[in-house]
Amino acid sequence: MGNQPPRVLLAGSKVTLSLTAQPGARVAWVLAYGKNVLAEGSTGTDKDGLASVRLTMPDVRVRTECRLHVQSAGATASTRIALLPRRLLSRSAERLKELGIGVLDATGRLARALTDEGVSAEAMAPDLTRDYFSGGLVILAGFERPERLTWACEKFTSRVDNGMTALIINPPAGFSSWGIKIAKFPQAKRGRLSFAPEFGRVLRAEDLGDGPWRQYVSGDCQSELVRLEVAEEQAGKDAPASEPKSYALVAASRLGRGLIIVAAVPQLDAADSDAVGRYVLNEIVLWIIAEHRDNQQEPDDD
Repeated sequence: MGNQPPRVLLAGSKVTLSLTAQPGARVAWVLAYGKNVLAEGSTGTDKDGLASVRLTMPDVRVRTECRLHVQSAGATASTRIALLPRRLLSRSAERLKELGIGVLDATGRLARALTDEGVSAEAMAPDLTRDYFSGGLVILAGFERPERLTWACEKFTSRVDNGMTALIINPPAGFSSWGIKIAKFPQAKRGRLSFAPEFGRVLRAEDLGDGPWRQYVSGDCQSELVRLEVAEEQAGKDAPASEPKSYALVAASRLGRGLIIVAAVPQLDAADSDAVGRYVLNEIVLWIIAEHRDNQQEPDDD
């Protein structure tokens, strides 16, 4: 089980862990960090050999790798659990307040995720009525029709050209705007993920799993922040192995003085409740902060 990716959870979250053993058996469990026991207990399985444990994950300030050890009838199994700190973005709350965030998301899940992170954001009407947003970051999410998202992008083109950053979350297949497109795989792909060197302060590529991935970002992608590498099938058993093919799942591009980031990561749709989705959002926002800081430090071309 050591090669399996960890189960990723937010610190302080309440989770139900499912345990399996012989019907009617007694099951002991221990959540441990190294030699330190964080929680422990025992329970019995039902007639189907199933049991569940309700746990509140401990608070952590940094990524903390734990193990859940389960023992029954002399047999022991172990599962990796990665605990990620809650409210990571609150450490940059002042910087984000200065930047100014607007969210256009009919589902409301992105706004809830940011609120839980301790970050304030301006909720924008889906039809962009009375749109006077002038902050530095607009997040567009929850669109089901590509033409509707393209229309929303057009509303922000001049502002992005003048320095605003636009973050587009999981655009529908067929979306195309600002030189970036969303393409759909003919068949869902599995493969290895990697992060750009400047991306991923807490999250690790393995945390996202290996798929299946159904769409990717294409077009004018100047920076690929999250990349999927897929081993292409060989034409025959004697054919030489081909190089893995690379696809962008999170990519960034420039438009004038502004920045565009497009993310095709399904977990982002549940950023308010899914730890991986939350941290993909967090990592993108932290990357945006760093980009804005670097741009402010660049000398003028006088």
